[in-house]
Amino acid sequence: MSILPEKSRMSMCAEVDNVQSLWLWYNQVMDSLIKADIFFFITTIGVGFVTVLFIMVLLYALSILVQLKRILSLVERESSMWLENIKKIRELSEGFGGKVASIVATLVAKSMWGKSKKTVKRSSKLKEDNNQTQ
Repeated sequence: MSILPEKSRMSMCAEVDNVQSLWLWYNQVMDSLIKADIFFFITTIGVGFVTVLFIMVLLYALSILVQLKRILSLVERESSMWLENIKKIRELSEGFGGKVASIVATLVAKSMWGKSKKTVKRSSKLKEDNNQTQ
C-alpha cells in the first residue's frame, strides 16, 4: 500500500507523461534547430566562396578591359601616323608625276604578296649528271 492517495498518484503519472512529452518535444525542436544551423553555416560558406569567385572573375575581366583600352589607343595612334604618311606620299607622288606612287605600289605589292617564283639553284653535281644524260 502506498501512502499517497490514489488521486495524487494519478496526477504524478500525468505530470511524468507531461515531462516526457515535453522532453520529446524539446529534443525534436533542438534537432531541427541544429539542422537549420548546419544548413545556414554551409550556405554561408558557399555564398562566401561564390562571392570571392565572382570578385576574382570581375577583376580579371577588368584587367582585360584595361589592356584592351591600351591596345586600342596604340592602334589609334599608329593608324593616324599611317594616314599622315600616306598623305605625304600622295603629295610627293603628285609632284613627281606618279613615279613615286608606282614605286611605292610595287614595293607594297612585293611585300604583301611576296616575290615571284624563286629559282632553285642546283648543285654542280646535279648539273653534271643532267649534262651527261643529255
